[in-house]
Amino acid sequence: MARFNIALVAIILSSIGFNLVQACENKCREDPVSFLVKKYEAVLQHQANTLIPAQTKSQGRKLIRRVLHKLKGKHNVIDSTIFDKFRGPCVEPGVGLRSPEEFCGSAKAIACFAPWGHHKSVFDSVHSAVVDVLRATYKHQTPQVRAAMVDGVDSFCPNNCQDWVAPFQNIMLVWEQREHPHEYKVTPNCLALGHGGI
Repeated sequence: MARFNIALVAIILSSIGFNLVQACENKCREDPVSFLVKKYEAVLQHQANTLIPAQTKSQGRKLIRRVLHKLKGKHNVIDSTIFDKFRGPCVEPGVGLRSPEEFCGSAKAIACFAPWGHHKSVFDSVHSAVVDVLRATYKHQTPQVRAAMVDGVDSFCPNNCQDWVAPFQNIMLVWEQREHPHEYKVTPNCLALGHGGI
């Protein structure tokens, strides 16, 4: 009877642990998506402001809300681009022992694969998906509007978007620590293990 009770308690605790991890997964993934949506909203507003005259500027602005609706939220463009591609199962076990360069499903790997220009970059993948949305949304607009709102946004990053990297990485690395508090006593980083990496 005691053995049954211990087994039952273990199952309940395991279930609670799974539910907490799942709750973090659902809540935590909102933060990086919201961060990038706000960044793209600022870029879109900036590009719309470059349009003249006022009527053309209005044409550029009127579809921004539609674009943002496609970008934000679970399973929409940014969320699915990040998490369908980068949140798969890890190749090797051992949280806290993985190299930041390893392509793995952890929040840490998403952070470390974020920077522009990496061959498996999170930001490059997201940017490509966002530009596809812009092309589809603005395809019936004038060439001037398309040039600002599609080509202009496409060329705006990565040169003007390097300051996105550190805050995005921080969001994901805090998530990694929250998800694996026993492995990470402090917030991990993307340095190589043995060279200051955590």
